[in-house]
Amino acid sequence: METDFSRILYDRYLTLDNRNIEITLKSGEKVKGVIAGFFRNEECEQPYITRWRVVTGSKQFTWNFDAFGTLQGTIVNNADIAQVKFLQDNSVMDFSQ
Repeated sequence: METDFSRILYDRYLTLDNRNIEITLKSGEKVKGVIAGFFRNEECEQPYITRWRVVTGSKQFTWNFDAFGTLQGTIVNNADIAQVKFLQDNSVMDFSQ
């Protein structure tokens, strides 16, 4: 059975005091901020989370919508994540294992 890194990330993230993270995508792009939301997988058990919504800077403390009602932040597909760095302790979670 394949490891569900989305569930491990979800469980670990909820225990953090400093929730700032840096996500490195398989393409090499980096997304830095805090997780403001996620999309659960309703069709099957794995992965637990299919997409994450990450917001940066001052946007993490707002309602997360702009003046036109558009959701703020970056949507990251769980399948595109290579690794997650937790800025609280600089530990890294490698999704490629």
